[in-house]
Amino acid sequence: GGGMRCYLPLWMMNRQENLDTLLKEGFEIIFTCVKSPFFDGSWINRTLDEAAMKEMQAITDQGVKDGMEKPLDLAGERGEYHTMCVNGPFYKK
Repeated sequence: GGGMRCYLPLWMMNRQENLDTLLKEGFEIIFTCVKSPFFDGSWINRTLDEAAMKEMQAITDQGVKDGMEKPLDLAGERGEYHTMCVNGPFYKK
């Protein structure tokens, strides 16, 4: 209603591929807020890099193995984490 349309370009896209693309294109991203039981405070201000993504995938896999109803979503779509992009190809110094 109301003449508004919703545009969701990332809906149903592969989360791992999206994160890989951000890193390959040179975006520098840090974690600004994280939620337990997935993360602890050591993730705050940590860079989202390949090592972090491997750890996140392991957390997701463990959640699936443990039978969690909602394991970690790699894109943080359920509020598991928030990030801030601090540098990237469109930024000027």
